[in-house]
Amino acid sequence: MKIVKVGNKQYLSFKYHELAFSRKTMSIEQYILDEQGNIIKTFYPEKKAFVIELPDNAKYFLRRYFTNRGYPEHTLYELPTLQIVFKLNRYTTFEDILTAEIPENLKKLLMEELTGDC
Repeated sequence: MKIVKVGNKQYLSFKYHELAFSRKTMSIEQYILDEQGNIIKTFYPEKKAFVIELPDNAKYFLRRYFTNRGYPEHTLYELPTLQIVFKLNRYTTFEDILTAEIPENLKKLLMEELTGDC
């Protein structure tokens, strides 16, 4: 995964099978979020290499994945650096989420993802 800039536009680029390595992962929505943690774009990963245009106000990318047992294994990236800001998995606690340095709306979303109340 990398950021590609063409003119004034930025794109998030994925390699072959980078997000979707099975039929199951092809059906999991991925989120692009703004600075407040609001979802501004959703997309479904593909098994082929693909590119999505990032909205001007894109601040985060939430890579969502659920294990076969239903546990979340999500990674939150800051855009455009692709620095990992937070990881959510079955061992993540509410305290971990509440003390993370991320927007409140994003904390709420991650708590819903952790409990399965999506």
